[in-house]
Amino acid sequence: FLDNDAYVGEMIFFDDKGNKILPQNAGAYMKLFDEQALYPEDETYYYRTMFDEVYHARTAYEFANDLPIYENTHPPLSKTIISIGIKMFGMNPFGWRFMSVVCGSFIVTLVYAFALRITGSRECAVFAMILQMTEFMHFTLSRIGTIDVIVAFFILLTFYLMYLVLEELKKGLSFRVCVLMVLNGVSAGAAMASTFGNPVIWG
Repeated sequence: FLDNDAYVGEMIFFDDKGNKILPQNAGAYMKLFDEQALYPEDETYYYRTMFDEVYHARTAYEFANDLPIYENTHPPLSKTIISIGIKMFGMNPFGWRFMSVVCGSFIVTLVYAFALRITGSRECAVFAMILQMTEFMHFTLSRIGTIDVIVAFFILLTFYLMYLVLEELKKGLSFRVCVLMVLNGVSAGAAMASTFGNPVIWG
């Protein structure tokens, strides 16, 4: 049974041989059965959600369309960010994975900047960037629509900004230091608003 907050967008049925079939009264509910041709013949992750995309992409879609939220095991910021891609490109794998690619790319840039600051060597910074680009976990998570790479971006940004704060403080307190401290706090807050698996914390 459906409650007042539930809805059905589209339905498709198959017989025991895997052939698409329509109910006899499908004509009375055409909005439920008018996109049968869009169902992919082959079941692959090019068309379907995988791993935690089942939850995160769905929740991002609900955020994008002001629908009741199904999953609340994490705070909403990262899924709100995922919803930007869905708003831009639609509820499809490219749409729900787009912002992960963006954040993954930002991480590579941050690693380069961080390594350059620490070592003062462009060669070392490029090497660190290449290591980050080819690291399997980063490569994988930057290609799927889950919250992990978004959280990692904010965490790395927090560390980078804190490093800048500590370096600038060696010269004394200044307006630049205060701005960096505020940005550091915002980044840390964004990281916390993107993860932590306890819905009681935020709702």
